[in-house]
Amino acid sequence: EASRNLEKRIVVVAGPPGAGKTLVGLRMAHDPQLQKLIPDSLGTPLYLTGNGPLVDVLVESLARDEVRRMGSSKPIAKSNAEAKIRLIHGITEKKLGIESNVIIFDEGQRIWTAEHMRRKKGDSSLGSEAEEVLSYLEKRNWALVVVLLGEGQEINTGEAGLPEWFSA
Repeated sequence: EASRNLEKRIVVVAGPPGAGKTLVGLRMAHDPQLQKLIPDSLGTPLYLTGNGPLVDVLVESLARDEVRRMGSSKPIAKSNAEAKIRLIHGITEKKLGIESNVIIFDEGQRIWTAEHMRRKKGDSSLGSEAEEVLSYLEKRNWALVVVLLGEGQEINTGEAGLPEWFSA
């Protein structure tokens, strides 16, 4: 609907730990049937998170799966996975653009506030992680952000949760 109606939407998938939120996000980002709904010119959905160990585990798992299913070489399979699953800090630190209209943001409850971003990165021009993601998508004629939100799992200073997404 977002694509068809040229709208910008945020969908929140919330639940307790172990409910399957990450699996939902990975399926959205990598399922071939769902990929067919997005024109090739718009790129593949991008799966973002602030959890570095999660990125490492998912990239390795997807690379192994591609090697097993498609016979790709491990370096190519890993490169393909790394293009689809990225650490949000790499985007905000390096000011890399987001080349997709569809973003899946895992562990959205752990999104950094603007104050925390500015202090951690030493850059007073930064907004919150939610603001940074949404500002990239604001340039697109339509966009969909799927926030996977673990209820009550904000665990570190500077993590703002769902209110930060609403504010952004």
